[in-house]
Amino acid sequence: MKTKVILLFVVYFCTAYSVFAQKNGNNGRENISNPNILQIDNFVKPLPVIDFVSDRDNQTKDNVVADDQIVIGSLGVGMSVVENENFGFNTILLKENNLRIRFEDDSEGAFPANDWTLIANESVSGGASYFAIQDGTAAVIPFMLMAGAPSNALYVANTGKIGFSTAIPQLSLHANDSNTPGLRLEQNTTAGWSAYVWDLAGNEANFFIRDVTGGSKLPFRIQPGAPTNSLSISNTGFVGIGTYTPTQNLEVNGSMKLTALAVVPSTLSEGVVYMDANDHLLKYYNGTVWQTVSDKQNLVAATLTGTILQIDIENGTSVSVDLQPLISDLESRVTALEAQVGIKNNDVNKAVVSQNVPNPYKTETSISYFIPAETQKASIVIYNINGLKINEYPINDRGNGSLKISGNTIETGTFFYTLVLDGKKLESKIMIRIE
Repeated sequence: MKTKVILLFVVYFCTAYSVFAQKNGNNGRENISNPNILQIDNFVKPLPVIDFVSDRDNQTKDNVVADDQIVIGSLGVGMSVVENENFGFNTILLKENNLRIRFEDDSEGAFPANDWTLIANESVSGGASYFAIQDGTAAVIPFMLMAGAPSNALYVANTGKIGFSTAIPQLSLHANDSNTPGLRLEQNTTAGWSAYVWDLAGNEANFFIRDVTGGSKLPFRIQPGAPTNSLSISNTGFVGIGTYTPTQNLEVNGSMKLTALAVVPSTLSEGVVYMDANDHLLKYYNGTVWQTVSDKQNLVAATLTGTILQIDIENGTSVSVDLQPLISDLESRVTALEAQVGIKNNDVNKAVVSQNVPNPYKTETSISYFIPAETQKASIVIYNINGLKINEYPINDRGNGSLKISGNTIETGTFFYTLVLDGKKLESKIMIRIE
């Protein structure tokens, strides 16, 4: 019933503003010989003579229809509608300098009664051209379409999908642009928070998040062609690189690289790791100082007490090794080797070979010996722990002497050396070289 009343009001309001219901030959309709004749269901009724005066000047000019109003033809409304108006394909034509359609709902009680207005353009000189829907009760404009907007600026397909600058949206929201389509997220200050702007966009170079307020930096980027699972976050919060099923806080499927830094990181918190470009070593901060992560650790000191060897490594680590099992094994090996060649230690009288000093050693060690004068040929032979000969040092002088061995002639490890006189082995000693 409300709709009918509104329609009656509009029709007679239009009549007071020179309403012409006619057939126009320019749009293919039949002509009506008298434009001041309104045809309603074959009933011809002459319209009253109308002076073209706005009802804003004299409300007594208003026409009131107490029943349905039917217009067969087009309807022209507004101060600028003229006789013989060309309606084209327009069924209703609103024509004047201020165009508004107002919906005033006078419902009472709990019925919805918000008022709405359709607005075409601002009414001030130099104002904007647009089409808008105004919430008449709240005096706000929730929807505005600016003049000059391109075709399909906003397109809702019959699937419910929405296109921005496209008439064939492929997903729920589909944005189409000739240069970097994107979405801007802008926080204003109306709620008391600081203004901030982020962009979410993509193009042929990358998909990215742009920190607009923070200097338009791109903290997150994905290049076209990135493989599946380049970065994934599981429902446990674990992050996977190259894997969809990470089992730790961070799991990398493949190799990983740290770009070397020439400057020590300024963030001094426990657990920070970086590659030092100066010495090419991996380092970590233990909460107090920077430590080096390496498969090599420098030896601070080594002390042999009886058969117990204590090795002190950098960073305060110490290792104690009981050499007795090793010595016993070596003695057994030496005894076995001597048995094979039929040599006994007491076959050579007075010959002596001493323990090398220092032992263990890093760069150089010395072996003292005594060679009887009647000895024709003497040498000190070094064997590895498997009994293979590593090196042999001939001894030409007789009596007391010493043999110096440089560290660069023997690699690090455990060895034993034997004094050999005239082809016969005397006794063996253990020698250890450390790095």
